Amino acid sequence: MNDRLSVGQAYLFQAKEDLCAVRALGHDIRLAPSSFFMMLQMVFEKLAKSAKYWKDAHIPASLRHEAADAHFSKRIDAIIRMNPAKQKYYSHLIALIKALEAAQPSVAKKASPYSPMLEYPWENRNHFICYPARDLPLVLKLKGDQNFIISIWHALKFAQEYANELEAMIR
Repeated sequence: MNDRLSVGQAYLFQAKEDLCAVRALGHDIRLAPSSFFMMLQMVFEKLAKSAKYWKDAHIPASLRHEAADAHFSKRIDAIIRMNPAKQKYYSHLIALIKALEAAQPSVAKKASPYSPMLEYPWENRNHFICYPARDLPLVLKLKGDQNFIISIWHALKFAQEYANELEAMIR
């Protein structure tokens, strides 16, 4: 362990392992869709942190949740400006990243006490107890929209390409 990593590089390497887990879950996404979405959100968050802390030699004292949707919205906007034909493809992707971000527990709790969360039960407005595997809106969308799986695989491909770009910066 003599190789010194930046904080961003460490986040990248962890994101890549998480991405492997997400791909494995994705081969039969219907077995554990809420876990798949939880892990996918974590991948995008770690990739955003990787870019933010790329050159940092020490972990910040107050490390907190990073909004992956803000980071990737800027990145995707730049891609669309360079290639407007890709707008339709990327609009689905950013919508998925925003939905994942909105369901991240610390974000969801701030938005409303009734917000669905990726990994924890919540109480809805009718005071019924809900849980991600049954009630998460992304899980419900997956069950009702076959085309949604295509958007999910596009998100995985995008995450992998972004991780590869970051890793190329190391070499």
